Amino acid sequence: MNEVVLHEYECVQVIRTENWKLTRRHPDGPDELYDMKNDPGERENLLAEPDFIEIPNGLQDQLEAFFDEYADPKYNLWKEGSSKAERLIPPG
Repeated sequence: MNEVVLHEYECVQVIRTENWKLTRRHPDGPDELYDMKNDPGERENLLAEPDFIEIPNGLQDQLEAFFDEYADPKYNLWKEGSSKAERLIPPG
């Protein structure tokens, strides 16, 4: 099986493959990487582990390629777009 699920909500982007799940939070994290085969309960964040350093890079490349192609630039917070969410409290 080679299914990939991509999800975005405001400042969070997620890619989930059969083996891995990468969650990115804009602008400064915290980001997370989980081994879905050995840790389906997502208890051990492997993002900073040296043995897995290349995994998030490949997943991040897939995330960026997908959202570069399909995200509306006007609302892409990752590319300096604005939010679609209505503010409940007026600014300033």
